[in-house]
Amino acid sequence: MRFAIFILCHVYILVSNSCTNVATSKLIPTPHSRISGGSLAGINEFPWHVYILANGDGIASTCGGSILSETWVLTAAHCTHGFLNLDLYFGSTDVYSMPTIISSTYWIEHSQYDPSNYNNDISVVQLESALNYTPGIQPMNLISPSESSNDFVNEVATVLGFGYTSDQNPQESSDLLFTKVLIVPNTDCTARYGADIVTEKTLCAVGNASLDHSICSGDSGGAMDAQLDGHQDMFALVPI
Repeated sequence: MRFAIFILCHVYILVSNSCTNVATSKLIPTPHSRISGGSLAGINEFPWHVYILANGDGIASTCGGSILSETWVLTAAHCTHGFLNLDLYFGSTDVYSMPTIISSTYWIEHSQYDPSNYNNDISVVQLESALNYTPGIQPMNLISPSESSNDFVNEVATVLGFGYTSDQNPQESSDLLFTKVLIVPNTDCTARYGADIVTEKTLCAVGNASLDHSICSGDSGGAMDAQLDGHQDMFALVPI
């Protein structure tokens, strides 16, 4: 596993009007991951992806996450903040046929996580029991320290999740969906999200094929991945 501190960055997506909640989601993230204009993920194509159900006092929320090791999962801090326990689902592209479900009541949120602007929106979750790796359950690869200063502008990356496919279809998808985005300079996002949101730890992206191919109101807690030098590497949470 390759590690880099660049994992602390955020991703903001400029989208078309089909995703009308994006502008406000930077301050009030919705509980669902939404992939607009997405394609069905193939079996074992994204074996690090985790579906997370967070439970609280009379509330519940869903997020994405990524496998770090047999006992740790990476997600966004707003996916864990204020909740009592989590159920984490592994190993399938169909949310109704997950072969492995493990609970957790222990996680560590970034010590400088700020709910007012979602800076440092990162959390690591400890599983109550260890995962057994299979072709459909594998840890993510992380970028090397030497790559952590790269802004990745003009790289094409993949974002994925379960959930809404548009604001007009307010139901989660039972299938794992993914789409491609193009990383662009942070200045492209600053005008929309503000300098307090878009920091040096942030990535900005647009739909690669179309602005309709995007995250719609978030793919909270999931990773963004790209092929770098022939290797598939994760380098960002997607907490919108």
